Amino acid sequence: MHSSLARMIFSDSLNRFLDWPEDALSEVAVKLMEKEENVKGDVKANVCKLFVIIHKSVADMSQLMYNQVKRKNYVTPTSYLEFAKGYSHRFLVG
Repeated sequence: MHSSLARMIFSDSLNRFLDWPEDALSEVAVKLMEKEENVKGDVKANVCKLFVIIHKSVADMSQLMYNQVKRKNYVTPTSYLEFAKGYSHRFLVG
């Protein structure tokens, strides 16, 4: 009984913590992309918008998956940062 209550509280707290507003996601993306010199300003802006769209889409699909098959996929601030950093790194390498 205690473990199910703890799991419920943890899950609820985690869900509230994970839900970043779109403007915060965008601000982080802009900050990560600002040092990319190989990318034009309008392209950077569109890439930053795409980061937010992808992150929100993954979060939405993760909720749909949970509703349908009761499997959790946590979309965390860390996963967003790793995704954005990895993508921006492609500009430097690619």
